[in-house]
Amino acid sequence: MRQRRKSSSFKLQAVKSLDSDLATIRGEFMGYLRARGYADATLEAYERWLSQAARWLHESGKDLSSIFREEIWGFLAQHMSGRSVLTMRCYRKVLFHWLKFQGRFRMCARPSPWWPLVEAYVQYLRDDRGVGASTVEHGERAAQSFLSWRFHEHAPNWKEVRTTDIWAYAHQHIRGKTPRSASGYMGQLRGFLRYVHLCGECAPELVAAVPRVATHGCEHRCITLSERQRCKLLHAFDRALPEGQRDYAMTLCMLDLGLRASEVVRLQLDGIDWATGHMVVPKIKTDRGRELPVPQHILTAVRQYARRGRPRTEATQLFVRHGRRSGRPLTRGIIKQTIQGAYRRCGFPRNWNGTHRLRHTFATRLYGKRVEPKTVADLLGHRHLDTTNIYVHLGPSPLRPLAQPWPIQC
Repeated sequence: MRQRRKSSSFKLQAVKSLDSDLATIRGEFMGYLRARGYADATLEAYERWLSQAARWLHESGKDLSSIFREEIWGFLAQHMSGRSVLTMRCYRKVLFHWLKFQGRFRMCARPSPWWPLVEAYVQYLRDDRGVGASTVEHGERAAQSFLSWRFHEHAPNWKEVRTTDIWAYAHQHIRGKTPRSASGYMGQLRGFLRYVHLCGECAPELVAAVPRVATHGCEHRCITLSERQRCKLLHAFDRALPEGQRDYAMTLCMLDLGLRASEVVRLQLDGIDWATGHMVVPKIKTDRGRELPVPQHILTAVRQYARRGRPRTEATQLFVRHGRRSGRPLTRGIIKQTIQGAYRRCGFPRNWNGTHRLRHTFATRLYGKRVEPKTVADLLGHRHLDTTNIYVHLGPSPLRPLAQPWPIQC
């Protein structure tokens, strides 16, 4: 009799826990996402997916407060076997949002014996390599994933790791990824193993065993804008409206100053010296920002927006939202949608997406004007000229003087 009472009490408590989670999802969590500007359709999908995940956890005797970041993919693989990778990633994304909402995104299920190695690697990336925050985050994730896969909850013993383990891990973790994503993922693993070898813990054969994913067959040269297309794009914005002034100034910053969309988002209002015409670009991909001279036409467009079009707000960012969420900071997604909308109005090819095409155009125009590659690299914020060479797209016209007559006259 007592056993039945305990069982019924446990079931009642589990039901209350599920009801509490579902109520939090519909209430506070939806408000958390709505405050971040998510559309109603996205909110509806996130509520449906997270409620389904809460029911799956309830069936396993858990609740949403007991799941950790490193357990999510295994949990989804268990309950969503046979589903597509894209669907599983949608569920993973909303679970990540839930952990951020709870302030538990960085928490681990339990401190593993190999966790100090991950922390040391993160410090090495941040202090010795001087890479940006996003690169540090990717490196931390790659190191944690491999150590968890190979050593589980045991102390790392690198003498037991073989090259076949590296291949098995790569085969398991890059399935379903595009060649470019798989190549980047393996590059992060290679960087971590190089650090372990630098510490004298593993042999160099492990570093060499990380496979290199071929991306040559899927790469294509980004088509840059011609001078006519550039002018057409700049005329696609209605500068009589405050939002059009903002979009025009942002496009000039990317097209004629070579800024990334993430850099445009983080530009500060007090980072512009109006007297000298210089702009401070914040740190994004590397651990150093840069100060750029701003051409007069860009300075004029930015000044016009800052004085006449920018809403009154406490935000320190130069470019902010208009309309219903007026005054709030922009996101990269908004800038991408703005440029894509301009592409459509101009009648550009349907497969033209994103903002990086403008950065490629900037580098190509400079190189076509015989600007030194080192100067182009400094303006783009590149450390290596090999990276800058990716951005240079020359047509056949500049190369024709190099062609020799055939047959060659001796």
